[in-house]
Amino acid sequence: MKFKSSKLLIINIEQGVSPTATETRYWYSQTQWVSRFEWSDPENPKGHDKTIRPAQIKPDGTTEWKKGHSNWPLYRLSEAIALACDKWVFGLEG
Repeated sequence: MKFKSSKLLIINIEQGVSPTATETRYWYSQTQWVSRFEWSDPENPKGHDKTIRPAQIKPDGTTEWKKGHSNWPLYRLSEAIALACDKWVFGLEG
């Protein structure tokens, strides 16, 4: 599941994120995701900059821009299981 937005919804994530950033969400569960914010930056040798922020929906329905205390499932685990039948799998965390 992937979400792309051309406009940034600023909710406690202003620090270090340009107001012109594009957000891509990488979902880990129905309530947990990592947002990748990327924007043009002519001062950066690559011409752009980015930052990554974990977020979750708390039980009260509000968004918390932190990893939180809940366990996170492996990203796209179902795809790894489907493709790894009778094969070795190398997993890397971090």
